[in-house]
Formats: sequence, C-alpha cells, structure tokens
Amino acid sequence: MPQWKDLARETKVTVIKSLAVHNDGEEQPYPSSSLFSTLAPITLVNRELSEVAGRHLWEKVTVDQSARKGFSVRSRKAKDEKFKKDLPFTEVVLPTRGAHVRLVDCRSEKESSTDHLDRCVEVINGCSGVTELHFESENNALAVAKRLNPSTLKTITALHLVDAGSDSAELFPLFPSLKTIVVATDELGDSSESLVPVIQAIPTLESFKSRGYDDFNSPTLADEWKGPIRSLYLDSHMDLATIISLATRLSPTLQEFSVARLPNDKHRSIPPDLDLPHLHTLLLTIDWQRLTLLGLFVESPLRTLTIAFFGDGKDKENFVEALLPIVGYLRETLRTLRLIFVDSDPEDEMLEGLHARCEELGVVLSVGDFDSMDGDDRPW
Repeated sequence: MPQWKDLARETKVTVIKSLAVHNDGEEQPYPSSSLFSTLAPITLVNRELSEVAGRHLWEKVTVDQSARKGFSVRSRKAKDEKFKKDLPFTEVVLPTRGAHVRLVDCRSEKESSTDHLDRCVEVINGCSGVTELHFESENNALAVAKRLNPSTLKTITALHLVDAGSDSAELFPLFPSLKTIVVATDELGDSSESLVPVIQAIPTLESFKSRGYDDFNSPTLADEWKGPIRSLYLDSHMDLATIISLATRLSPTLQEFSVARLPNDKHRSIPPDLDLPHLHTLLLTIDWQRLTLLGLFVESPLRTLTIAFFGDGKDKENFVEALLPIVGYLRETLRTLRLIFVDSDPEDEMLEGLHARCEELGVVLSVGDFDSMDGDDRPW
C-alpha cells in the first residue's frame, strides 16, 4: 500500500481539499471550528502540507474597516457572514501565510477611511501570491493601486469593482497582467461611453462581466477589442445588430457569451447563423417575440445553454415546445440546459416532452426561477 509520501502532489491536494468541504459539497466557512481544527494542525506537519492546507485557510483576506486589531478572514465561498475573526494579520499571519492569499477584498459598506486604505496597501503588498482584488469603487482602487509595489501590480490578474467609470482609464493600465474585470452597480449613467473604450484597449483582457449595468450599451461596443476575449457577460439591453457585430468581432477567441437582458428590438425573422467555432457557454434572456435569437447560435459547439425566459401562458408553452428541435440540433455537444422562468414556473406536464428528449440525448436539464437564485448562484 502506498504511503503518503509516495502520492503525487495532485492527489495530496485533492485529499486536503476534501477536508475543507461539508458533506453537501459546500466549502466550510472560515473560521468554523471543524475546518480550523482539521487544517490548522496539518499546516504544522511539514513545508509541503503547510503549503497545500494553508491555501484553503488563507485564500481570501477581507480588510474589514470595523476591525480594530486586524483583518477579517473568511473562505472565498463562505455564505454566512457571521463567520468572521479579527486577527493581527500583519503580525501573526502575514509573515507565514501571506504567500497563501490569492484574494484581498477591500470593499467597505461605509466610505473608506485613510486608515482603511493604508491597511489595504499593507496587506496587498505583503501577499506575494495575490492575484485578485475587490474594491467598492474605482476611486478607492486607484488610491490603493498607486501605492502598490511594481512586483505586486504584475501579479494581479483579476479586478472586481462595484462602481466604475471615467477614472478607469487611469486605473486599469496600472495592472499590466489584467485578465479579468467584473463591474457591478445599480446605476451607470453616462459613464459607459467612457468605460467601453478603456476596457477594449486592454491587451491582456480575457474576461469581462458587467452586473447591474442597465445601459452598458455604447455605440463602440462592437469596435476592436485588443485583448483575446474568451468570456463576455453583458447585463444590458442591446439591439440585435450590436449583438451580431460584437459576437462576430470576438469569434476567433469567444468561448462564453451572455446577453442577460432582453434585446431592444423584436425580430420574428430568423437571422443568419453566427460563426463562433469556440463558443461552449451561452446565456440569453429572451421572450417569445425574440425566440429567433437562439437561431444565431445553433451552429456553435455549445455545451452549456442557459435561457432566462420572460413570458406566461401560451407563450411559455410555445417556448418549451420550440426548445425540442434546438436541443436535437445541438445534440452532438450540448451537455447542460438551464431554464430560468422569470414570470412564473411552468406546469410539470408542460416539461414532460423536454425532460424526455434531454434524457434521451444525455443532456442535464435544470429548471428554476429567478427568485430562487441569489448572489453568485445567478448566471449574471
């Protein structure tokens, strides 16, 4: 029987990771007693286990403005915000665990103080392996970024902002390795006009997601993107011509695409198929009058298709029936079909035919409503 020292590193990582998971598959929130009592002693066994187990204990650091002595630390996937612990981070954690941190969250419910931003700078600069930063606003992000070490700026590949606008033109170029940008706000106003060309000009950008941007729809959206865009999630109303032009522009690299709000126009005629040879994940928001939008993507090698449908009564029934030939057409590649009924749940008998067809083709069918999902569970 092979001993622990004989196992491949990948196997050891899998074993340690399983200890940080509940029976239901959810990662335990730090600092739950079971997680800490299990993993903390493991980090003291030897250097290898310190590295492997430490990543799960210290993956995410939240710089909490309300913490007097230190910084709140919790798991990236923690659902329960009550699991917090103030730690003297710079004195106890940083010297030995700083290299394990991958995400630093500098968001604050109240306006960030100078002291809070100072601590953000101290923590980020002290975490040599950090790759992802979260900020409440671009102003806070810019104030911190200007004080980060050049070596730290190079390691950052993902940036999440609750608010972004014209100042992003100065912020984004500070991170030479930026691959992922997520922006989320309830009201963007006119700043999308200035934000779009800034994002398009980032040569390393691979993924962009907007959440809550009702009006993220600039006339230049379909212009050239310098980066090799693989994932694009746009939570905004766009006309069909812009959707077609944008997808066509990004077709050489595009793998994931989402238009999470209804297109502005209603087309009953079937538009031409798009040539998207690498597109494997698609999310669309449609109603019965815009159902032909699906026809754009039937030639793509889709593996995951998510549709949020607005409609009730006969429209809902027609929509389900129309999916039968779509699923059949995509049978060579489709593995998951996720339906979100925004207005009301469909009757069980309405889905019987679709369930049978998906089961026949080996497609996993998931049906839900918008209210049943929250936060990160939502596809946009």
